[in-house]
Amino acid sequence: MGTAKQPPKWLGVTLLMTDRFNYGINDGLNYGLNDGLNYGFNYGFNYGFNYGFNDGSVQQVAA
Repeated sequence: MGTAKQPPKWLGVTLLMTDRFNYGINDGLNYGLNDGLNYGFNYGFNYGFNYGFNDGSVQQVAA
């Protein structure tokens, strides 16, 4: 008779999955943005530095 007070099992599962889904989206956005910015910046900086460094060396040698 005490089962009437408990919510149905599917409701608990639904709430749990909703929580997980929300955490997944939040963590995905946070990690995605941070990693994306870090990776993008590092990649861009390395590429730009190598290109500028090599290009500058070629310019000086040519001159």
